[in-house]
Amino acid sequence: MDQDSKNITRSAIKLVAVLTATLLVLFACVDVDSESKQVVREVDVNGTRFKVDAHATMLDIEDDEVLALLVGLIRLHGYRCDTMNAAYPSPFSGGVTVICHDYAYKYSVEDRGGRWSVTLD
Repeated sequence: MDQDSKNITRSAIKLVAVLTATLLVLFACVDVDSESKQVVREVDVNGTRFKVDAHATMLDIEDDEVLALLVGLIRLHGYRCDTMNAAYPSPFSGGVTVICHDYAYKYSVEDRGGRWSVTLD
């Protein structure tokens, strides 16, 4: 397999991962009945308190300490995230996408040269 074929294969795999994550997030948004607003649990890790939505989509991120770290970084950069609706790895950036406040805010959390950055998408 030549280098171009390998690059195309890698790009296709990344695209499938992004599309899968997007579909899972969209699927989580479909159920908008009264139950979707219920909070399943409150999390408190070392003073970082937040809520996790009943229909939260957490792909490969289920450790409360990791979720608390993400919420802490978002807040440290001046943004809000009191209720987390989704968190999943971002295959292209190597960071994590976090969605908060009933899908109103989408944050990208990335390590850029040893410094964490948080951007509102």
